[in-house]
Amino acid sequence: MFGGNVLKRVLCCCSIAVCCCIVCVAVLYYPASVRQDHVPVAAPVSAAQPETNCLAQTTTTSPITTQPSTAVPATQPPSTVPPTTKAPDFSYSLSALQIVPTYTEKYTYEQMRADLQTLCSRYPDRLSLSVFGTSVDGRELYCVRLGSSAAQRSILVQSTIHGREYMNTMLTMKLLEYYLYYYDTGFYDGVRYADIFEDTAIYIVPMLNPDGASISQSGLNGLRSEALRQQVRQIYQQDTTIDQDEMSFSEYLRKWKSNANGVDLNRNFAKGFGVQSNHTAPGHEKYQGPQPESEPETQSIIGLVSSLPGLQGTLSFHSYGSMLYWECDQTGSYRTLCYNYVRLMRDLTGYRILGADGVPFMGSFADHVISRGIPNVTIETGNVNTPLPLSEFNRIFAETRQTIAAAAVYFASR
Repeated sequence: MFGGNVLKRVLCCCSIAVCCCIVCVAVLYYPASVRQDHVPVAAPVSAAQPETNCLAQTTTTSPITTQPSTAVPATQPPSTVPPTTKAPDFSYSLSALQIVPTYTEKYTYEQMRADLQTLCSRYPDRLSLSVFGTSVDGRELYCVRLGSSAAQRSILVQSTIHGREYMNTMLTMKLLEYYLYYYDTGFYDGVRYADIFEDTAIYIVPMLNPDGASISQSGLNGLRSEALRQQVRQIYQQDTTIDQDEMSFSEYLRKWKSNANGVDLNRNFAKGFGVQSNHTAPGHEKYQGPQPESEPETQSIIGLVSSLPGLQGTLSFHSYGSMLYWECDQTGSYRTLCYNYVRLMRDLTGYRILGADGVPFMGSFADHVISRGIPNVTIETGNVNTPLPLSEFNRIFAETRQTIAAAAVYFASR
């Protein structure tokens, strides 16, 4: 009896031990495999948790199809004008552009002409070159069309209306090469350059005042005509006598803004002619000319403006000050259109917007086109006095790289 009871007790204890082991194993295994399906959803990540890097996401996606983030920033920038929403930028290499040289401060008319021919030979399906006039000293005035001849809209870009601002010729030529090189792979605001320029043709006048640029770069040797050389000598003698200017002859020529006749082409247009008439004789700057539109370069650009199909807007490259001019007494909805245009250029370049300073018209190219219902933004490049040093170029290129494409997209959306 006693022995049987002992055996029963031993068996019972073993059974209890086995059950305990099973329960322990179940408890240990349960949280890892079963219990997680029944736990309430975790709370949101705390504010201290670092955010996902959105930039890393955009770099693995095609830049053409990537959509800009719609998230509202925590704080708005200190401006009354909302920032422009842009698609992610794309990588580009300035060193990949091998045609237009940017290693010399004096980018000449002859170099520009050779580069235009090279670009047209390399990209015959994207470019068309034409001559729209002749300068006082017999140089041909070139206009190049970027994009489709069948485009219903167009934008006109002109630079170096002032001789000593000739770095803008290098700039517009490099911008032209840039758009050609990245024609199929580059984009602005999510739209391929190819699509932009097939829809809106870009007409570029890289050097409107080739005689003035040649004088600023090479002095009297920059003129082909001996009669014009003699005329420039006389202009210097008269101008320095009137203004009692002690500037040396070589420095006077280096600072030359006018054309070969001593006329400031950006004072020679009819709208506002003579408003700023404190310079009453030919000189290296600011003389408006004997009468409105007296100069062949002025007449030629006026004719070009009238001939362009569907001209929506213009860009004028000047130097210096990193400033934007846009105002010429516009009113109503037209003023709004022009103001939004200059705000776009400000957002792209970071340059500050200036008004008309109480002088709505002064005989400039901008006055001419704006008074005819064609918006213009004048972009003043560079932070030091002209002629600009080469050290300014790369920064200016980066600041203005998207301006032409942006202008085309802006007016196409109107």
